[in-house]
Amino acid sequence: MGSGVALYYQWIDPGVTHQYAFVGRNLISRPILQDPLRVLSTLVSSVFLHAGLAHIGTNMLFLWVFGDNVEDKLGKIKFAFFYVACGALANITQAIFTGFGSTPTIGASGAVAGVLGAYFVSFKGARVQTFIFPWSIFTGLIPIPARFFIVLWFIMQVFAGFGALAGDVTNVAWFAHIGGFLAGWVLCKWMCPKPPSLPRGPRLEWIRER
Repeated sequence: MGSGVALYYQWIDPGVTHQYAFVGRNLISRPILQDPLRVLSTLVSSVFLHAGLAHIGTNMLFLWVFGDNVEDKLGKIKFAFFYVACGALANITQAIFTGFGSTPTIGASGAVAGVLGAYFVSFKGARVQTFIFPWSIFTGLIPIPARFFIVLWFIMQVFAGFGALAGDVTNVAWFAHIGGFLAGWVLCKWMCPKPPSLPRGPRLEWIRER
């Protein structure tokens, strides 16, 4: 919802993107000294900006598939904090690996990657319906283990990220995806409620006897 509204304002005023996008160089240069609140706020505001319908559509598809389960596990308020924290940490990761460059970064990909990290930790036996392309042996939707899907996705991000460092031309913030995923993994270990443990020893025997 928030990303859709932001995209609308980006269409009617292109200056919105420039104003609220995250720029890694600002963290280590004069802007952070002149207006630290504004610079730090772009770590979050950039998460709600997108480059177009394809960009927002892909992110929202992943969020639709994986986000509701993670939100149910965390609760709405904790999930909102978790989501923006993953997005902010994803932006910082991208800045570090790209040498705090001056290229603006926008998009919810890092935050959504955090959701994937939390899903990986929390739903070990889940399956997702995955579309297999027509030119492969199997065609159509088939259920595959969610963890396999997420691991495959993560490996692709790592290869693409280091390929970009090696000189591949790209406009995708691959290291934001990697950083967001790892942030989601770690934060979920801390924030996600633990399942109740079963009583041990004599207590368990007592339950059986009754």
